[in-house]
Amino acid sequence: GDLVAVLSTRENRSELEKMQGQIEQSDAKLRLQVAGPTAAEIDLAKTAVTKAKDNFNFAQAKLEKTQELARNGLVPQRELDTPQQAYASAKDDLEDAEGKLKLLENGTRPEQIDQTKGEIASLQAQERFLQGQINRAEVRSSVDGVVATPELQLKEMPGQVVLKGALIAKVFDMWKLTVQIAVPESEIADVKVGEKVSLKVRAYP
Repeated sequence: GDLVAVLSTRENRSELEKMQGQIEQSDAKLRLQVAGPTAAEIDLAKTAVTKAKDNFNFAQAKLEKTQELARNGLVPQRELDTPQQAYASAKDDLEDAEGKLKLLENGTRPEQIDQTKGEIASLQAQERFLQGQINRAEVRSSVDGVVATPELQLKEMPGQVVLKGALIAKVFDMWKLTVQIAVPESEIADVKVGEKVSLKVRAYP
């Protein structure tokens, strides 16, 4: 259970923060959809429609006046281009403003709310995956023991790329060892199963 190594999670954490930001945005969008438009938003949309109608009526009147002058030969035909463009633009603006007002008055459709909920569920699944990747970046020992990888080799590990399944460190259970000892043939008969053995290590004479 002890921590042996930590894998870099910089990229995953960056993606996780990005994902959490998207979830917050989608949550806010869902709350707005469920709550529906406010009275102030509808009033503002009605004001925009009124203004667009005034602009349209003005552009229409100017176009009709210019057309009448052109029919009477008082202005050249090319003078019609500007009022025609202004009329077309004002008509588009009016249709756009009326469309926005209609959407607000109708409210959010259930299908749109379901779509936003689906987006949130998908983002949350990606969030859980990234969080799991970050959690698994902590490499812990699965057994009790001692890290037996040489110290020089361990010092070279930081910053290295570790492939999936690659060896990071060896952990040995030092409480129970299997020792191979060479016994001269002339003394093998003196060795019995279960006898106690005195062991002297050359490093500690």
